[in-house]
Amino acid sequence: MKIEDFTAKLKDVAGVFPKEQETVLKRGAAKMRKAIRSATPDSGVEHKRKLKKSWKIRMNGLTRESIQAEIYSSSSHFHLVERGHVLKTRTGRVIGYVQGRFFMKKTVDAQKDKISEEMVTALYKMVKGRLDG
Repeated sequence: MKIEDFTAKLKDVAGVFPKEQETVLKRGAAKMRKAIRSATPDSGVEHKRKLKKSWKIRMNGLTRESIQAEIYSSSSHFHLVERGHVLKTRTGRVIGYVQGRFFMKKTVDAQKDKISEEMVTALYKMVKGRLDG
């Protein structure tokens, strides 16, 4: 391979890299969302804003330096289940405390290394395929 061919391939990779990076990030975020969804506690009651069905992904950033995926819950009571809350009577008297489950934090801590490794491997394969072929 001549140096001109190699530089042409590098330019091709540099042009396609942000798109491939976004693709890999979306796949990794979808895997993390699936893991969080499976770890989410279920009340067993069907209602609007069900916590288990409320997980969404939002892509932020425009450049490869600023692109990020945000996984969030659209359920209004997520923070109460995750971090805990006090129990009050109708008059406002505190009668107890419900401990938080921290299911999201535990799931992210357990899965982040595995999913980030998969993302790096997938990105490497995409770039290597462009340079080889």
